[in-house]
Parts: sequence; structure tokens; C-alpha cells
Amino acid sequence: MNVLLSVFAAMFFVGAVSACAPGPTSEHPLGPPGAVDDDPLLAGAWHGANPEGGRVYLEFNPREAGGFSVVGIVTNSEDDELPLIFSHYRAHATELDGRTYYNLLTLLGWPDEIWTEFGDKYFIAGYEIVDDRLFLNLMNVDLFKAAIIDGRLAGTVQDDGFFHLHVDGETLVDYIREVGADAAFAIRFGPLHRRDESLPFFELEMEDVP
Repeated sequence: MNVLLSVFAAMFFVGAVSACAPGPTSEHPLGPPGAVDDDPLLAGAWHGANPEGGRVYLEFNPREAGGFSVVGIVTNSEDDELPLIFSHYRAHATELDGRTYYNLLTLLGWPDEIWTEFGDKYFIAGYEIVDDRLFLNLMNVDLFKAAIIDGRLAGTVQDDGFFHLHVDGETLVDYIREVGADAAFAIRFGPLHRRDESLPFFELEMEDVP
């Protein structure tokens, strides 16, 4: 199993799509916090199938300061080396040409060794809610990796497959507009369905989450 891909599915944003390579992180968000109102329809718990086996759980908790505290849990098949992956993000919205994207800052996760790659970095994704089902529009792995290799975007591609964008938000927005949002966020993950209760395994009180 590609561990990173399952983490991506857990977080919202970046899906457990086994045919794809790990998606990028960014040192900077698309835009600053507080510039766009949050979508109240995202609030609450969601769940769906993990293509690697097991389940994907997401919970969006509104923060008093704005944005969401996002918790993700992925369960994998029983014989997987990592049966459970946990992740936690602080998310804020950015609007770009009529579409809303969420910038998810990685706060913590388990297993610890995976998160040495992601700490204090952003994942960015769009979304759609259709008939109370959540679909995630995830960054195009091949497109962004090629842009780094070709020198169109500053970044690093590591031997282990992880890659990171070093450009500022304005440069990233310009590139997304140049290639088109549909091409930039071409990976679609879902659907996730609403849950009537909070996530399994972890009970998080709002005052306890950054």
C-alpha cells in the first residue's frame, strides 16, 4: 500500500488513489485566512470507502477563529502494515475564479515518521457536495511534479516520491489559472457520506483543538 496516498484520503484532500503517486505539499496557502466565509455544509463527520481496503473518516469542526479543525482517520485492511492512520489539520478557505479551495495546514499525525515530511506544510484541495455526498478535487500529481522538474514551479522532488512546492500563494494561483482549475485539480475522490456521530477512536472536544 502507498502510505501517503491513504493519508491523503484521510485528510481531505489528497486521496487514496492507488494508481497515483504522492501528491504535493506547499509551503504556502493559496491565500490568507479569513478572506472567504466557510461553507457550513462541510461541518460534521463524513465517511467512505478506502480504495486500499478499510474506511476513510473525516470530521470538520468549525473554529471560533474561523476555518475548520479537520481530523482524518484511515483504516486499512487487516493484513496491512499500517492498519490505522490518523491526521489533524487546520483549514481555511480561498476562493479562486468562483471556486472554493481549502488550505490544510498539517498539525500532527500518526505514525510519527510519516509526518516529518508534512509538518507545517499545506495540502490544498477543492470539493463539491452533491446530494449530501462529499467529493474531493485533489491536486494533479503528474502536472505539478512535471512543473517542478521543468523549473516552472520552485520545489523539490525526493527519491522516496514525496514532493513539495516552494512557491508563494500568488505564484501558485497564477499557475493554476494558466493550466486551468480542472487540470490542476484533476483527481476526484469520493463519495464520502455524512455520519450521525463523531469519528471513531478519537473524541475531540472543540476547546482541545488548535
